[in-house]
Amino acid sequence: MTRPRSTTLVGSLIVAAAAISAVAYMLTVDRTALGQTKPSSSADTKEAASRPVAVETAKPDQRTLVRELALPASLEAYESADLYAKTSGYIAEVKVDIGSRVRAGDLLVRIDVPEMADELRQAEAALAAKRANLEALKAKAFRAALMVETASSSTARRYPNRSMTKRASSCRSRRHR
Repeated sequence: MTRPRSTTLVGSLIVAAAAISAVAYMLTVDRTALGQTKPSSSADTKEAASRPVAVETAKPDQRTLVRELALPASLEAYESADLYAKTSGYIAEVKVDIGSRVRAGDLLVRIDVPEMADELRQAEAALAAKRANLEALKAKAFRAALMVETASSSTARRYPNRSMTKRASSCRSRRHR
C-alpha cells in the first residue's frame, strides 16, 4: 500500500522540525544542569559558540507501518438459533462446518431413520397393490360394459320391434305377477 506524497512530505517536515528543535535545545540549555562545568571566561563561551556542532541527520524514507493491537476479549453473536430435528435418527451426513455462513432453508445435516425407511417401503408396496387392484376393477368394468352391450344387441336381434324401454317394463311386469 503506498501513501500519498503529501503524507510523506508532512512526515519528513515533522522529523526535520524535531531535529532542529533538539539541536536548538542543546545549544541553549544550561550546561551545569547537565553536569558539565560552565566555561570560566567569556572568551571560552565565544569560542564554543563559534565552533560548528556535529548533528546527525537521517533521510526520511517511505515504509508501511504495521500496527497490531492484541487485547483479551470475548466474542458473542448478535443472534443465536436453537436447532431441532423434525425426526429422531442417526446423522448420515454433515453438510456444513461449525462457523460456516448459512441461509434460511439450507440443508445442514442429513438424518437417516431406518424405521421410517421401512414404513416408506411398506407404504409404497401398499400403493402398488391398490393400483393393481384399481386396474383389475377397471378391466372388470370394461368387460361388464361389453357384456351389457352384447346382451342388448342380441336382445335387439331377437325382438326387433321392441325398444329397450318396452323390454324393461315387460320385465318388471313379469316379476310382480
